[in-house]
Amino acid sequence: MSRLRDALLDLVPPNRRDWTRAALAEGDALPGGPERTAWVRSTTWFLLKEALMRRVLLLAATAGAVAMIVTLDRSPSDDAGQVTLGAILLASGVLGAAVGRRAWAVGIVIGSVVATTHIVSLALLIPEPGVQLPSGWASTTSLFVLVIPALVAAYAGARIRSLLASGKAPPSP
Repeated sequence: MSRLRDALLDLVPPNRRDWTRAALAEGDALPGGPERTAWVRSTTWFLLKEALMRRVLLLAATAGAVAMIVTLDRSPSDDAGQVTLGAILLASGVLGAAVGRRAWAVGIVIGSVVATTHIVSLALLIPEPGVQLPSGWASTTSLFVLVIPALVAAYAGARIRSLLASGKAPPSP
């Protein structure tokens, strides 16, 4: 149980880790009985929530963003490309702000959604919507260029987060 507890404690965000350790230590110090049982149960639940909930929420938000981008990209509208790029920028910025230092991962994942979708469509012979698309494998892989604006947006979101967390205002133009 101690190894599992230590592994979960490593997943807790650093700014909440000391508080979680203290709560667990308090539970260990209580004498046996219903109070100790209730304390250990509640601190164990808190530990699980702190260790896993942030990751689950980020995974769900990323899956939602990917689904939104795929849906927008599959639209036969003439404006689907521009709307999809806007969704890529918005999703990358928001998720980049949420993950901070790992903004590069968000940029790569969100930026490669469109290219990956079209490559899978080509591989599975799924008909594309009636919009102008690059034809063939080589041209479709050129859609990975969308990783660049996604990375820029993700790092901009992470930078805004760090500025807000530090209390410093960005320089005025």
